[in-house]
Amino acid sequence: MSELHKKPELPKKEMELSPGPFGDLFLSPHDLDLGEEPGRRIEVKDLRIQLGEKPIARNLQKLYQASHPKFPKDVMVYDNHDIWLITHVIGAINPKGMPAIKILGYQADFENKDQVYTIDLFPRSEFKTKLGASLTNEFDLSIEGNAQLPDNLVKLMEAVEFLGGDARLKLSSALRVIGRASFSIKTSLIQAVGIASSRCEWCFQVDDTPLLGDQIILQTVLVPKYTEILKFKIRGYAMVKTNWISFPALFRTEWLEVECKLV
Repeated sequence: MSELHKKPELPKKEMELSPGPFGDLFLSPHDLDLGEEPGRRIEVKDLRIQLGEKPIARNLQKLYQASHPKFPKDVMVYDNHDIWLITHVIGAINPKGMPAIKILGYQADFENKDQVYTIDLFPRSEFKTKLGASLTNEFDLSIEGNAQLPDNLVKLMEAVEFLGGDARLKLSSALRVIGRASFSIKTSLIQAVGIASSRCEWCFQVDDTPLLGDQIILQTVLVPKYTEILKFKIRGYAMVKTNWISFPALFRTEWLEVECKLV
């Protein structure tokens, strides 16, 4: 198996949730934000949040060249820049099921703000597809890093690139299309903001199933050509409530500094 087709490993750092500054009174009648805890381990009962501490990146030009003999000459953006597809991960584990997660969020803030431009963010609600009891996010990825709804006329190949977890990119031979990306999502209620910015955020709201397990998150970014490392900080948060008190409260991990090698 070539280096390009190897399934990447995604090391993770466990970020536990712990009671906020008011001790056991962690539920607020006004959705009180109890703030960051000193340290990276915070706990609310049995609930823990887990962040991928080593995000991976794929070069879109190389992915396109893996299934196309020629690169379009009119795509000028690559003259001075590169576009990368970054895989983030957030997960939640709760063996006893309580407190219940109502909202799970993930934030990423890049260090060199004037050197990083977010082109697109995934998952997004408009790309959801229901297969039986499972939800997936599926879209066609263009050479410029934008996503479009899957097109039945786009010819797909058998070659598949693994993006981490269950996220896959089925390569295409269609002009200006890299391939079709797909991965599972925990809910259809998704908000994502940060396009044209160096800071982005995803918010997942509970739907039919609990917000538990790993959630893959993808982002395309434009950076100056020959950039070798992207440094940024990430943070997770959860809105939780118990079954004996009705008022939810927001808990956050502290910011975690990570870096992504662009190779």
